[in-house]
Amino acid sequence: MTKCYLVKLSDKTEISIDGDEVQTVVAGITSGSIVQCKQGMFNPSFFVALVEDEDRLRDLVTTEGKMGFTGEGKNMRQEWIPGTAKELKPLRDIFADMKLLK
Repeated sequence: MTKCYLVKLSDKTEISIDGDEVQTVVAGITSGSIVQCKQGMFNPSFFVALVEDEDRLRDLVTTEGKMGFTGEGKNMRQEWIPGTAKELKPLRDIFADMKLLK
């Protein structure tokens, strides 16, 4: 999974969602029905924006890319060393153990 988003609501609440939940959010907003995500529910009348979750993505980066030296002795040279990142883990479904009526 490489995408993550925030649902922003008019009361300043933010709900984190995974990329696979975007269609559910859009469908709920379009229909006017209560939207259930892994991390919460919201009334679509309070929906303001759906934006990329930059903080969650930033937390994935373990090292920034940088210029550095590689090799040894006469073979030592300066080159770009790419950063590394952790894998984006799916969000925990807080409703997983509940039986909710639809």
